[in-house]
Amino acid sequence: MVELVVTLIVIGVVAALAPQLFSSAVRILVYLPRQVAVNQTAADITHQIAEGGFSTLPAGTVQGLRYAKNSASPTMPSIWLAEASRLGYRTDTGQSVLIRFDGTHVRRSLPAPACSPSATEEVLPYEAAGTVQITTSGAFFRYYNQSGSELFPGCTVGGTSSVRRVEIAFTAQTGTGNFDEGHAQEPMRTTVAIRTP
Repeated sequence: MVELVVTLIVIGVVAALAPQLFSSAVRILVYLPRQVAVNQTAADITHQIAEGGFSTLPAGTVQGLRYAKNSASPTMPSIWLAEASRLGYRTDTGQSVLIRFDGTHVRRSLPAPACSPSATEEVLPYEAAGTVQITTSGAFFRYYNQSGSELFPGCTVGGTSSVRRVEIAFTAQTGTGNFDEGHAQEPMRTTVAIRTP
């Protein structure tokens, strides 16, 4: 009789917890692939901006912001466009690169230094999945001088040699990013130092 009561209690506890366990398992199974996609997209965008790499643009390979270098001449600084959602820079090999966040995608082009993108742009990462969205709660790019004070240079096609550090901040997410809804979210923040001669 005792074994029967214990068995019935165990069955009752398992029956009471089963729907909750099943719901959690389904949520995790839906969430995990989304989190992997979000993490990969955030890492790829950060890597392409900071380090550069393969590109679908005619150049084939684009150097990242880490290769931007202020020249000895004050008329040729590496940062030629510095805004909250757009960044233009020259690399040490002479490539002019424009990165812009349009509210949903991060785009890259290789224009001549100007305050507008070239006609040919690519979306970063180039194999971006359509389910991952890029958002930001503030500026996508922030600029700092040598003493660590934030700069607000705007569109300066002539360039500004006072930028010594660029901070990149965004969030990659699916849907609302809320785990309870099976969505994933990955906030990303990195800083790249601008080399000087």
